[in-house]
Amino acid sequence: SPTVAESLSSLGVALTYNGEFDTGEAQAREALDIYEELLGPRHPGVIVPLNNLVTVLCYRGDKDEVADQLATQALELAQEFLPADRIELGHALTHRALLLARKGEYAEAVRLNRQALELFRRTLGEEHPEVASVLNNLAASTHRQGDAAGAEALYREALALQRHLYGEDSSAVAQALHNVGALLVARGAYEEAERCYREALAIVEDVHGAGHYSTVVISGGLANALSGQGRGREAETLLRQRRDLWQKTLAGSWFLPFADSVLGEALLAQRRFAEAEPLLVSGYEGLKGLRGEGFPRTLRALTAVVDLYEAWGKGPEAERYRALLGA
Repeated sequence: SPTVAESLSSLGVALTYNGEFDTGEAQAREALDIYEELLGPRHPGVIVPLNNLVTVLCYRGDKDEVADQLATQALELAQEFLPADRIELGHALTHRALLLARKGEYAEAVRLNRQALELFRRTLGEEHPEVASVLNNLAASTHRQGDAAGAEALYREALALQRHLYGEDSSAVAQALHNVGALLVARGAYEEAERCYREALAIVEDVHGAGHYSTVVISGGLANALSGQGRGREAETLLRQRRDLWQKTLAGSWFLPFADSVLGEALLAQRRFAEAEPLLVSGYEGLKGLRGEGFPRTLRALTAVVDLYEAWGKGPEAERYRALLGA
């Protein structure tokens, strides 16, 4: 029934937010199947369950090709059937923009995000969670286009809005802090980045627990901020303290090779090349296998392998991996 399908679709998203990716996807897919059986595949009633399934797949991060096909379908249906002020159209725009950005099509991602931002502001007002979410996405694509100053302004606007909407202790605030921290690391403002990451990590560990997938990415950012200040040993300790728990709670996910790569970077910062090598190489190979060669964190892991061999004086190995960057 539609009521059961609606519940399944919402449950799928909730489970995914909690890190239960496989179960969340199964629930969201079952919901979409029910809607399509009841209404047909080209009906405005399937836009919401389509959007929800795309949300789940975007959080998974390892099925972007499928997610992009579904996001394109959802956007086409929304543009065909819905008026220009419907929230579902805004969601379809933001999903498509996110997946375009993951493929490196940043200009089009910026264009769609700006459309969504205008829609949400017009329909929901300036102070709404949807506005904050799109600001974050728009900032990310703006940064990828090379406009660091514009991206920082957007990230800080999103962070201020998240604090206003949710208070100081919410996962949305933690995500916004992480985004600001990443940009600060990129421009070498390591001390301010450290403060952002520490606040974000404290929030997510309190809200979700230390084994949640978001702690891996935030801990990785904090480790980079520490290493940038010459505190590689602290970065190493931070990651090793959490690694055993992550291996239990995140088995089979791309977050584990990512964590290995970041730990390898912390060892590289200390010039402990022999210890860093297996972590960096396996981290890169794991990310490539789970997320593909074009995934930004895969490319970063590959760059770290090149940096390792260059610093170690192993020119042939560095050249071999550098060639993969241009492949």
